[in-house]
Amino acid sequence: MGIEGMVLYHFSMPKHTSMYLFLIPAAYFLFSWMMSNNEKRENIKIRNWATWLYILHPFSIVVLRLIAKITKLESWLIQPHLINYILVILITLSTIYIFEKGMEKIYHDKKNT
Repeated sequence: MGIEGMVLYHFSMPKHTSMYLFLIPAAYFLFSWMMSNNEKRENIKIRNWATWLYILHPFSIVVLRLIAKITKLESWLIQPHLINYILVILITLSTIYIFEKGMEKIYHDKKNT
């Protein structure tokens, strides 16, 4: 995907920085691989995190753009693509972690009652 991105960027072809042809088979094989190993407990946790990452990633993009717009920091948070990418990942992973801990607490409380 990196080579594809460089070629597309060199010829000024992409209209959006996340639209690559190789992304479709990469996502398909990644999810297929993750779904194939369902016996191990740690694989279940990885699959859950991957699912939440897939679901919450667009939400995190919207949240970051909203925060940048409210604070008038678009040029610092949105324009530099690497900073934008890192912040979106941090927001997404933090949200998943908080959600996962909340679900564990609910499950633990239900189990003890």
